[in-house]
Amino acid sequence: MTNELEVIIEDEISSLLISTNLPANNMGYTYLKYAVMLAYKNPGAIHKLTSELYPTIAEHFKTSAKRVERDIRYIITTTFDTQRLKNPTTNTIFDIRPKNGFFISLCETVISKNIRSKHLMYSKAVKTIEANNKNNSLEKQLNFYKRLNGSDE
Repeated sequence: MTNELEVIIEDEISSLLISTNLPANNMGYTYLKYAVMLAYKNPGAIHKLTSELYPTIAEHFKTSAKRVERDIRYIITTTFDTQRLKNPTTNTIFDIRPKNGFFISLCETVISKNIRSKHLMYSKAVKTIEANNKNNSLEKQLNFYKRLNGSDE
């Protein structure tokens, strides 16, 4: 995966986690963010939480797999206990506290969907520009990109 793509995915994950009301000033948030990134890169890892995902996160952050699991559980539990934890797929408050793996899986699903739709939008824009390239000036192409990104500059 390219660095640029990883930055885009990381931004998507950050936005998603913040939208679920998780506090970003907690190591559980950092571990959860990395867990979603790993699950996005390797969807099968979600089925191997204790044997693969947590140890990989622990190795990356130089801590223990037990601490990773506990900190992720803690951030999910405390946010749920304050009745603020939102489901990333429905944007509604959870009625039942989600397990770590379920929450990571939901986040990975949303991220995959968002990245796919952005990729499709980008691909369509590129095809449109290529099709009209013979007749469009550079200024018109620049204006098209600005409209696509919602920029009025």
